[in-house]
Amino acid sequence: MEGTQGSPATDYEIRRLKADDARQIPDLTERVNGKGYLHAELYHPDRLVRLNASGELISTVAVHHNDGAVVGHIALERPGLGPLAEAGEAMVLPEHQHHHLFERMKAFLDEEGRKAGLAGVFGNAVTFHIFSQRVEEREHSVPTSLMLGASPAHAHRIAGDYPQRVSLLSYFKYLGGAGGTVVHLPERHREIVARIYELLGRKLQFGTPEPPDGSGTLAISYEPSIQRALIRVDEPGQDSAAQIDESRRRLIATTAAEVIYLELPLDDPMSAGLCEEAEKIGFFFSGIAPQAVDSGDRLRLQLCKTPIDLSLLQIDGQFAHDLMAHIVAVRPK
Repeated sequence: MEGTQGSPATDYEIRRLKADDARQIPDLTERVNGKGYLHAELYHPDRLVRLNASGELISTVAVHHNDGAVVGHIALERPGLGPLAEAGEAMVLPEHQHHHLFERMKAFLDEEGRKAGLAGVFGNAVTFHIFSQRVEEREHSVPTSLMLGASPAHAHRIAGDYPQRVSLLSYFKYLGGAGGTVVHLPERHREIVARIYELLGRKLQFGTPEPPDGSGTLAISYEPSIQRALIRVDEPGQDSAAQIDESRRRLIATTAAEVIYLELPLDDPMSAGLCEEAEKIGFFFSGIAPQAVDSGDRLRLQLCKTPIDLSLLQIDGQFAHDLMAHIVAVRPK
């Protein structure tokens, strides 16, 4: 579209998606992300409208005043209508970039999240460029974990060949009060986690670890399209370390998982020792996964089957660099 590079920001309206807008989203998605984008609903206007009506998506669009063209989109993804949402499905046509449309849509979306009563929003920024990280930083979101090898390169539209799985920086922001929490961690991870909570504005107290007791429970999930698995410990117990090891072995033997994430409840006194046990079998610290203020946050560890060349990661913010440095220091060599 001729002349849009010089168009002022006032040439665009930022607002919630309307039914008529949805018909333009498939073309926008294909032009920005091609035909194989992971979020299939963006190719189907009726499904997109239905998800917005149910609240499972909260879509925001950037509309060019001259012709009513939808030139940008971003959404809060809220499956299950829980208290947290993921900011994603973000795209702006190349000829309409450089007008801070990402930032304007993100700020508008945060306000829509507050209206919907959300406790917080997280977003996963790619590390093969720093643009999406800068958008998160400018919106005062905090890096809370570095998810190495999170998804295959073909799941992202990358210029040229990218020789490894894509790593993601996970950011989080509370939309209301952050409150306080008690966490249980091995000593070596306390300093970096304390810094995360300080940046989030959440009061932190380190609890006293306790030895394992009782029976543990966990859940396992696997996403074959991106070869990613998650072991989520809900209740730690005496058998949790053995359960994690058995789950790890089963996932490696029966799935094509290239990365396995492990989440432990930070508010449980048994999690500090369980973290130590998990690190003995190859898992390593990745960060934390904040939850709603009235729920316990989660410690995130991971295990990568394939090597990740950290020199290929582009990291922007100073704290993100510090977080990666800690992960490098504790990751098995």
